[in-house]
Amino acid sequence: MTHFLNPYLFICRISFITSFFLVISSCSKEEFTQTTTTTTETAVEVVVEEIMGCSTFSPPPLDILLIYDNSSSLKFFKRDIKASLRELVTSIFDNYKDYNICITPLIADAGSAYQNSCQFRISSNNVITSSPSVGVNDVDLDGAEVDFSQEKGISRTYNLIKNLRDPQSVNGILRNKSYTVAILISNGDDTERFRSGINIMNDELLNEYKKKFLDLTFLNKDVSNQTSLSQLRFISLVNYTKTSGCSSMTRDPGARYRALSSSIYSGQGLSDDTQDPYPDSYNLCQSKMEDIFKTIGDSINKLKIGHTYNLWPLGSMLGKDPNKLKVLRSSTRQLIPNDPIDGYTYDPSLAKKNIRSFPGIGVAPPEEYSGPFVVLNGSAELVYPDCLILKKEDYTKYYGYFVLPDEPKVDQMKIYINGKLIPKGGSDGWSYLGFQESTYLLVNSNLDDTPAPKPLENVDKYYRTGYVIKFSGQSVYTDGDKVGVYYKKAPLK
Repeated sequence: MTHFLNPYLFICRISFITSFFLVISSCSKEEFTQTTTTTTETAVEVVVEEIMGCSTFSPPPLDILLIYDNSSSLKFFKRDIKASLRELVTSIFDNYKDYNICITPLIADAGSAYQNSCQFRISSNNVITSSPSVGVNDVDLDGAEVDFSQEKGISRTYNLIKNLRDPQSVNGILRNKSYTVAILISNGDDTERFRSGINIMNDELLNEYKKKFLDLTFLNKDVSNQTSLSQLRFISLVNYTKTSGCSSMTRDPGARYRALSSSIYSGQGLSDDTQDPYPDSYNLCQSKMEDIFKTIGDSINKLKIGHTYNLWPLGSMLGKDPNKLKVLRSSTRQLIPNDPIDGYTYDPSLAKKNIRSFPGIGVAPPEEYSGPFVVLNGSAELVYPDCLILKKEDYTKYYGYFVLPDEPKVDQMKIYINGKLIPKGGSDGWSYLGFQESTYLLVNSNLDDTPAPKPLENVDKYYRTGYVIKFSGQSVYTDGDKVGVYYKKAPLK
């Protein structure tokens, strides 16, 4: 059986296919394939620069008075003294560039040439006094047959310090404001105020001289006092027992010297000496003298003049905002800006200044730095060993413009800042300015859209070429904000 196609149905099918192709051909290729382009950018976050600086100290002027036992007992330890002196000078040499060492005998009667002077002097600056400056190798100690009952070592030490520190005297060697260390070597003991020829402890004597010695120091005085010693030590190298290897005619050798050493030490509130129970006293007859002098040298090297600072340099403040500056003491105590009692003030001056308020430049060389600085007011001054932490932040930057690399279809554009949709137009919205060869992105604030001052470094990164969007009011974005622009490209022209 033959089948014939219905001519009417055939015509309808052809008509449908033709109309489908007509619909397709009415859309351009570009419109048919157009996709949304996304441009996102995060404004650079504020940079916080943190630096820490610590106060320091300087070795003080150091004066050493060495009083050696010149009685017949000298034969027990004479050969050790020179080696011990060499050890002492070696141990202090690296730390102290300003020192005097005066060596003089323990027993010097009224006719002695050394009653009120040095027999030998070792000096860092080789100043010649009544005796020429000498080195350790030139020291030659003399023993003498003297009456041991005339060993008044405590009063002799005190009188020597008073006499030798007189700046008007030709013997002046122990200087005002210096750290003075008296070292007395004896296998006997002080014989002042004997009781029936027996050398027993005398509290009245010790208390009297303890007060006299401490009155020579800054203790309980204004530190500006020009005639006081910064610190005074009375170090005794003595025999602790009569039965020891370096014999003594004294019943209780070294007892008074030991007691005075510890009382002068504790009377100044010192605590770094580990000699127990007699700080600043050493057993002459139990240890090698050279080892004792090394220990003394180590103790002397702990002497410090802690520095106090009323200025501190900030380093470069290029691009940093002084109003965002944070100043902390030892990580925990934040100082108050512009507080005159316990705070700081910003000083923009760049000239060199001495940042130290104590000690004066007559004691230690100035510490000079270029500005800018923070001025540390009142109790905020930096005192050794404290440290200062400075946190410097960039100026806050406001961006009034965003630049696209392509021309957008403006009516289809969506803009988000930190995920929030920004309206087009209005006082807090955006507007499109079109293509510009060079656009400076920064404005003064979200209340002032005039151009901000140009940064002094890396200014080129704030200029862009392209299709410009301008933000107004609260839509102006700032450091760390994330901007996302979703758009379709405009047709090619």
